[in-house]
Amino acid sequence: MSGSGGWLTNGVQKVQAAVQNGTTTDPVPLTLLPSTALFSGDTETSAGQQPQTVAASSFDIASAAAALIQNTATSTVHTATLNTTSGLMLTEALTTAAGSDYTFQLVNSLITATSRIPMVQFKDGTNTAGSARLKSITNATGTATLVFTNTGTAAWNGTKIITFHV
Repeated sequence: MSGSGGWLTNGVQKVQAAVQNGTTTDPVPLTLLPSTALFSGDTETSAGQQPQTVAASSFDIASAAAALIQNTATSTVHTATLNTTSGLMLTEALTTAAGSDYTFQLVNSLITATSRIPMVQFKDGTNTAGSARLKSITNATGTATLVFTNTGTAAWNGTKIITFHV
C-alpha cells in the first residue's frame, strides 16, 4: 500500500505473530493487540437510531469464535438442532445440481417468527464443486428455514458448513 493514503496507513502497526530474535514465540495473529483494543462496527440501523456504532474487543471476538466452534451439530435430512446463540452445522453429503436450491432447517428455540433473521455463512466442507448463494431465510417459532442456490456449473459433491448467530 506504499504511496496510497488512508486513515489506516499512517504509522499504524501491523498485527502479526510475536517474534523474538528471529524466532516466532507466539503464532497467534492477534498477539500485539491488548484485550482492551476495540474494533468498531456499523449497526446499519436507520439514521438517527441508536446505537449507530458498536465495538468489540479482540477478546470478545475470540470468545464468540470459540463459542461458534464449540457449538456444533451434524445435519440429518437437511435439519440440525442447536439451541445456542451461535453455532456450526455440518450438512450431510450434498448433490444439489447447478442452478438448483438446497433448503436447510435450523431448529433453535431462540428463534421466533418476529425475531431478527439469523446471520449465516455457507462454506465448503468436503465439497469441491459448485458455488453457493444465500437465497432466503424465513423465521418461524423455533426454526429458521435457509435456502441456498447452487450458482456454479457443477453439482455439489460433498458436505457444506453452515455457521450462524441469532
